[in-house]
Amino acid sequence: MSDLKLTYPSLNNAPDKYPVQLVGLREAAIRISSEKFTNSSNENLHSIDTYLKYASGLMAVIHEEPVLLKLLSTDLTVTLVNCSTFYSKVTTALLQRAYTSNDPKSKLWVSAGQEVKKGLGLLQFLEKTLNNQSVGSIHSSVIREQIENLQILSQLTVITLSLLKLKHVMSNPMTTKLELQTNSISSTATSCVFNTKLCLGCLNNASGLRMQGFINQQLLAFLEGCAFLLMSIDEFKSNETGISIGMLEQTINFYSKIIPRTEITQSILEKENSTRSTKFSLRKKKELLKNKMHHTLSKTKQVTSNIGPGLSNTKLLPVLNVILHDFLIPLIQLLRYVYKQTNEKLTFKPIESDMSTLTSRLPSGISPTVTGTDWKFENEVLQISEPTINALDSSYF
Repeated sequence: MSDLKLTYPSLNNAPDKYPVQLVGLREAAIRISSEKFTNSSNENLHSIDTYLKYASGLMAVIHEEPVLLKLLSTDLTVTLVNCSTFYSKVTTALLQRAYTSNDPKSKLWVSAGQEVKKGLGLLQFLEKTLNNQSVGSIHSSVIREQIENLQILSQLTVITLSLLKLKHVMSNPMTTKLELQTNSISSTATSCVFNTKLCLGCLNNASGLRMQGFINQQLLAFLEGCAFLLMSIDEFKSNETGISIGMLEQTINFYSKIIPRTEITQSILEKENSTRSTKFSLRKKKELLKNKMHHTLSKTKQVTSNIGPGLSNTKLLPVLNVILHDFLIPLIQLLRYVYKQTNEKLTFKPIESDMSTLTSRLPSGISPTVTGTDWKFENEVLQISEPTINALDSSYF
């Protein structure tokens, strides 16, 4: 995640006008803004609590003396924007814990969705407060930018959960999905198309934003690579193996912007591929690769500590980096083998490499509506209104 975006202004120009009862709360908030953190859960929650206390103090003074809103609007903006940043940090930490739990029904998914919406709701509360009082903010562009960033993060929580669900379907040891027969992946293709639409919707939204923090070229490459990867499965279901191979190669091209290409293409299925390989040995190799997609929690945790050369400086969100190594790369390796074997022995389709042709076969993206948590100032405290669960919450979390 990006660092705090705003700093508090000096009070040297108007020390007598600043409410004395807020001095202590302001100093505590400034300390939070200047300290270096290890990004631990306790530190993030303490920071949120500190900012909310100062925001409550500011709102109490503004409620009593509305004329002071103009004086205090900058402090209120800095406080709530920075507080929303810590909600982002909490969300990303929860997302990684949720994915590595390997449990699509874990309550951690609900918690992650709630935290990002709290941060989004705070910013929407800030916009409403300033607009209602016709107070312009020099930080209005930053507020809007942070709202858009949190909307992207909220979409990524849905995509992350969807990919884990897909991983569970594909790595179920009781099924024979993703074997050479084209009808073996028909039940997977529908969910792949839907996930493709989610990735493209998020990609379209993120592409229009300024590249900073977790919204960067690596995120765009991840989303576009996912879209081609998942859509290739639907094309394979329709026996369009030439299209499937072309889409998978585009996926590799996009992911090569994140990690070395050799880490993606090296596969146990393509090693020792000699004429002496028996049908049994090939089947055994496919099973070994498929097992890579069915990690236990301990193996998934190893992915985070053994990411591979050249990735220590990656700007990709940690949870997406884990998904890439834990699920998507093994999936690419398996599909690459299946697609090529099917095309060479059964379908004999020309391999499509034209990017415009491949792109034209992608569906339109979808962007689920993201609504922030409703905040209110009541009883001298900035607090969350009664929680509500919308359709998206009940469906995904």
